[in-house]
Amino acid sequence: MTPQEVAEAAFQAFNTGDLPLADRLFRDLIERVPDWLPARYGLGMTCFQRANYAEAAPLLRLAFGGGIGLPDSWTYHCHALAMLGQDEALALALALPVDPNIKANLAFQIFNNRLAHGQASTVLPLHASLADEPALRMPGAFWAGIVCAPGEPMLAREYFQIALAQAAALSASGVDSALVASHIAAGDGLETDDFVLATVDEVLPPTASIDWRDPPTVADPRYGVFFAAADGAYVEAFAGDCLASLAALGPGRTLHLHIVDPQEDIDSRISALQDSNPGVALRVSLETATRGDAVYYACARFLLLPALMARYATTVTVIDIDCLFQPAAGNLPALLGTADVALVKLDTVFPWLQYPAAMVIVRDTPAGRCFAALTQSFLDRKLGGRRSWTLDQAALFCVVGAARRHRPDIVVALLQETVGVTLDDLVRSQGSFAAKRALRLKTT
Repeated sequence: MTPQEVAEAAFQAFNTGDLPLADRLFRDLIERVPDWLPARYGLGMTCFQRANYAEAAPLLRLAFGGGIGLPDSWTYHCHALAMLGQDEALALALALPVDPNIKANLAFQIFNNRLAHGQASTVLPLHASLADEPALRMPGAFWAGIVCAPGEPMLAREYFQIALAQAAALSASGVDSALVASHIAAGDGLETDDFVLATVDEVLPPTASIDWRDPPTVADPRYGVFFAAADGAYVEAFAGDCLASLAALGPGRTLHLHIVDPQEDIDSRISALQDSNPGVALRVSLETATRGDAVYYACARFLLLPALMARYATTVTVIDIDCLFQPAAGNLPALLGTADVALVKLDTVFPWLQYPAAMVIVRDTPAGRCFAALTQSFLDRKLGGRRSWTLDQAALFCVVGAARRHRPDIVVALLQETVGVTLDDLVRSQGSFAAKRALRLKTT
C-alpha cells in the first residue's frame, strides 16, 4: 500500500470505530512519512479515544501548532491535558483565538474532567483565576458551586447565582444553554439542613383539587402501590408500555396513575390501558394544575405522595411513567428490608442528580410518612420560585442528607448496598432523551 492508501485506510478505520486498526495504520504511516502532520494528528485522536492521554497530548500539540485538524486538534489537546491534570489545559483554552462561547464550552469540559478525576480541590482556585474572563466566569462559578454543594450549600448558592446570571452567554455556542441553566437552577435550590427540617412534621394539603377516580384498594397488599404522575402527553406516549412491563411481572400489582392536565379523551384512554392489561389494577386521579408546566408535572408525584400514602396505607413505590420494569423489580417492597425509604444512588458530579426519582420506595411507617412530608414541603416552597427540570431530584438529595444527619428515626437504604441491585436492574427508560425533552419544552 502506498502512504496515501495507508492514510485513507487509517482514517476510515478511525471514523468507523476500529481504533486498534487505526492505531496500527497511523503508526505505520508515521514510520514511512515521519514529518507528515496529518498522520500524527490521526494517531493523537486515536490515542485520545483509547484514553491514552499521555501519548495523545504531544501529538495533538504538534497538530495544533501546525494548523492541522482545527478545531478538533486544540479541543482534544485541551481535553487530553485536562485528563492528565495539567494546568496548561486552562491556559491554552484562555489563549485560543476563538469565540468566547467556545471557550466557555471547553472550560466546562476541563472543570468536569478535574472533578471526575479527583481534583475537586483545584476547581475553586481556577474559578478565582477566571473572575476577569467574562465568558469563563459562568462555567467557573458553576463548577465551584458543584464543589461546594454537598457540604457548603449557602456558598454554593452564591456561586450558582453568579453562574445563572452569566448563562445567557452560552446561547450562541454548542452548549445546550437551557439544559445548563436548568442544572444551575437545580443547584441553586439546595438548602441547609435547618431549612429543610423547618416544617418536619407538617403535611400539606394537596396543592390542587384532586379527582380520585377509584377506591383505595390494592390487588395484592404484598406489592403495595406503584405510583407515577405525568401530564396527558406523557401518558399518551409512555403509559401503555410502562403498564405492560408491570403486568409482565405477574398478577396482583396496582398502579396509581396521577394525570395532571389530562387530555379530553382521557376516559377512553384509561379504559384502553386497563383493558389491555387486566392483570394490573389501574387506579387513577386527575388534576387540573394552576401552575402546570414540565417541572410541576415531574414534581407532582412527590407533592401528592403524603396524601396517597394516607389513602392506601401501604408501601408506595414512586416511579417514572416512562420506565420499563425489569424482572428484578418483581417484589420491590421486599427490597426495603428494615428501612423506611429505599432508593438508588448514582455516581455523578451533580449532587442533585445522585438520587434518581425513577425509583423511590417508601414504607407506610411514621418515619416513611415524615420523609414524604419533608419532600413535599421542600418542593412546595421551591415551586414558588425559579424552576428546574431536576427539582424533584434536588429535593431527594437535600431531604436524604438532612434526614441522615438529624433524623435517625428515618432509616434510608441504598439498594445497591443493601441488596446489590442497580437502577438498570429494576427499570429501564423508554424513548430518547431528545424526544422526551421535546415533550417537556411544549409545556415549559
